[in-house]
Amino acid sequence: MSGQFNGAVVGVVTVLAPHQERMLLERAELDARIAKLQAFTMSAEFDKLDEESRLLMLEQFAAMQNYSNVLGQRIARF
Repeated sequence: MSGQFNGAVVGVVTVLAPHQERMLLERAELDARIAKLQAFTMSAEFDKLDEESRLLMLEQFAAMQNYSNVLGQRIARF
């Protein structure tokens, strides 16, 4: 070989900074909590809650989804 690149790429390894790893973990944990909350909002137990509690829980659900979306946008940048 004369030092020329043959065009084959076997794989790319990306090393993340500690804060990036934490962000990935945080989003994964948040998404798991979102899934659990979503399941609860479709349950009979949720229907038994008073209206204000249900509305607050749905507001929390929306905020969690928004937070997950923002984390996803940040993650996409690295």
